[in-house]
Amino acid sequence: MAMVVRSRDAKPQELSNCIWSFATLGVVSIPLMEAVAVEAEAKLCGYNAQNISNTCWAYATLGYHPAPLFEAVATAMPSRVPGFNPQALSNTAWAYASLGHYSPVLMNAIGSEMLRKLALFNRPQAVGNCLWAFASLALVLMCVPIVHDGWYVKVVYVCGGLLDIVPIAWAMQRVPTPTTRR
Repeated sequence: MAMVVRSRDAKPQELSNCIWSFATLGVVSIPLMEAVAVEAEAKLCGYNAQNISNTCWAYATLGYHPAPLFEAVATAMPSRVPGFNPQALSNTAWAYASLGHYSPVLMNAIGSEMLRKLALFNRPQAVGNCLWAFASLALVLMCVPIVHDGWYVKVVYVCGGLLDIVPIAWAMQRVPTPTTRR
């Protein structure tokens, strides 16, 4: 675990790659996860969209919730969300929902950017992950404009097959209809 000892010297991409690698391999190392989280929070301004989303995804995949890091991301990132591609939007939203980290400001920024970039979402799973995240965090008010502006038609059009639409359909059934909204 030389990375733990030398994490202060690591650049943002090196930290992100390290935690992503451990998550991809399914290796849980509490000292490593803690050290990377502390350094990532300190170096957050140097993180690009992919570094951020990969780091968040990795922690959620490992089931480890470094709340101070996720709070720092939620505070610093909404203004940087326009630089996120569809996968980064999806991975970040999924990570926050998977860990149950409630951040309406960040999720609103992700939802708004998702709408702007809908045509770029070439993976239906990314759309489903975003909608699942909103619904899982009970942020259904963000989904209401999507559903009631006819956006769901575009989502169905983007989807390539029946399995792709399952998470989308699950998220949509959690959205109140105009007659059930208060």
